[in-house]
Amino acid sequence: MVASALVLHVFWFAPNYDVDWLLIAARRMLAGGSYLSDFDEVTPPLILVLMAPAAALADVTGRDPYAIFVASVCALILVSLVLCAPLVDWCLPDNPAGRRLALIAIAVVLALEPGFRFGQREHLVVLMLLPGLLWYAAREAGRPSPLDPAAWLRLALAATSLFIKPYFLVIGAALLLVRLVRTRDWRAALFDAPVGVFAAVLALFALMVAFLFPEYLDEVRLENQTYGAFANGWLIVAERYRDAIAACCVVALLAELVPVPAASRMVLRCLWLASACALGVAILQKKGWAYQMLPSVEIAAVGFVIAAAAMAPRLRLPAERLRTAMVLATIGVFGMALALRPVDEALADTKARFASQPLIRTLHEFAAGRKVMLLTSGLQEGFPSLAGVQLAARHPGQPMLPGTVRLEAGSQRDRARASALRQVLIGLVLHDMRHYHPDIVAVDRNADKQALPADFDILAWFLADPAFRKAWADYHLVRQAPGWDFYGRQ
Repeated sequence: MVASALVLHVFWFAPNYDVDWLLIAARRMLAGGSYLSDFDEVTPPLILVLMAPAAALADVTGRDPYAIFVASVCALILVSLVLCAPLVDWCLPDNPAGRRLALIAIAVVLALEPGFRFGQREHLVVLMLLPGLLWYAAREAGRPSPLDPAAWLRLALAATSLFIKPYFLVIGAALLLVRLVRTRDWRAALFDAPVGVFAAVLALFALMVAFLFPEYLDEVRLENQTYGAFANGWLIVAERYRDAIAACCVVALLAELVPVPAASRMVLRCLWLASACALGVAILQKKGWAYQMLPSVEIAAVGFVIAAAAMAPRLRLPAERLRTAMVLATIGVFGMALALRPVDEALADTKARFASQPLIRTLHEFAAGRKVMLLTSGLQEGFPSLAGVQLAARHPGQPMLPGTVRLEAGSQRDRARASALRQVLIGLVLHDMRHYHPDIVAVDRNADKQALPADFDILAWFLADPAFRKAWADYHLVRQAPGWDFYGRQ
């Protein structure tokens, strides 16, 4: 399963545009770059640190950074499975065949279910969190859990995963609350090995931001004023996350209603709790982006696997056979329904399709190997890696633009904030033009742009500024493609 994921994502799937961009940011970080001036990214710096080894290895070997990163994620999947195996074995006593099938099914969940979102931040969260989550749940269910090196590794990986996106700290808080309710002793809950590991990771994270990435705080301040422009309405978000909502509800029913051993039930309850917390995090962000529901779906899917494997021996009991078969069939059908999305993505998000997009095809034809900047609001499929160009900007898009434009249409106070943000944004773009000297600037002319009003003229918005207009005098129109104008530097 893991080898299949490696082959699919190296040779078939197009590079995920978030991962593609974060690898560029990680390489710039290794070269001494900093937030805002060299990379514009709202995610905390831990993800760049985690991706740095793959980026560094690519520089040393001259290999494709994305392929090396995919291989490193596959290695992380194997580590996660090895650390999960003893815990799955404990949940399924006297059922060796079920244990083997359960591990294979979990491998499918971790390696193939992400589809195009393979290697996304949320995918890494699941891979690192799952062994520690199962260890914690099994301990609460009564498993002897000595603090051996494997246990410390599980806890360290799990604690670190929560800081990839600190929203996920709510999962740790929920599990701590479970411990507190069960023991009814706050000292036993707080003076505990997982809490100690978490505190150590928190301290290291704070020191890393304070001393290595102090400019990240300025990034957060700016993004907090503009990032809300990418939000959607609650109904739209709920509709896009219907798979995660259904998966979370089903694993809750399995945890409470199916006849499984008490130890397995406790593990299922902890998995349900983590899935529900991850779903809440995804919904409250109000973006509706598919990758944000990955943790909820994948943690719930692991719960499906454990529930199915724990129930399977009941097929031997004539009185239980029909009911057990119906429950297992329901789990199987629901699992296949969840598999429809990654299968659809395998057919749609291919290198061939992305390479045929007007932006990518045109850049590949006349600007391969050259430095390119985009004036657009969001990430573009296949840019820059499939286009074969160098990114000549601090970000593949202009993520502050939608929020600034939205504030300009607001109240007097909003317009005052927008005026200041406009100067910051244009100053950053001018810095990119001076620092990177883009040979080509591609301007998004599509009627529908991410988080911007219909038919919004991005170039006209920038040209209203005298300093940008002066810098733009060096560029002239050299090529057009559906939805895009390409300007070359004289």
